[in-house]
Amino acid sequence: MAIAGECRDESQIKKVQYFDESYRLKEKNAIINWFDLTMPEGYFSLNDQIGDIIKTMKGKLLFMGMFSKLMPKKGDKVAGGFEMNDAMMRMLGGFTVLRLSGMIGTMGINLTKDDLLELNSKLNKIKKG
Repeated sequence: MAIAGECRDESQIKKVQYFDESYRLKEKNAIINWFDLTMPEGYFSLNDQIGDIIKTMKGKLLFMGMFSKLMPKKGDKVAGGFEMNDAMMRMLGGFTVLRLSGMIGTMGINLTKDDLLELNSKLNKIKKG
C-alpha cells in the first residue's frame, strides 16, 4: 500500500509462469544516457547544435549525407512530410543532434543506440570552430 496525504493506492503482485510481453518496455527510439557519450574537449558530439557543426566543412558533409538519406528521391525537397527549405534548415540549426534524432522518429526513421553512438564517434573527429 502507498499513502501520500489523503491519496492511497495498492497493488497485488502475482507470480505467473510466463511473462506477459505487453508489460515489457519496447524501445521505439534509442535512449542515450549522458555517460554513454564521449565528448572530447574541442570536438563535436551529439550534444552540439547542428548549426555549429555544419559551419565546418566535415560537419556539413556529414549532415548532407544524413539528410540525403531522408529524402525520398533525388531532387525532392520533402523529407518525412517536411519541406527542406532555408527556414527549415535554420530551425534545425538550433537543435542539438540528439534532439533531432528524437524528432526524426516522427518521420518513420528510428535510430538505434548503436547508430547514435556511431554518429557521435564521427562527430568526435570533427574539430570545433
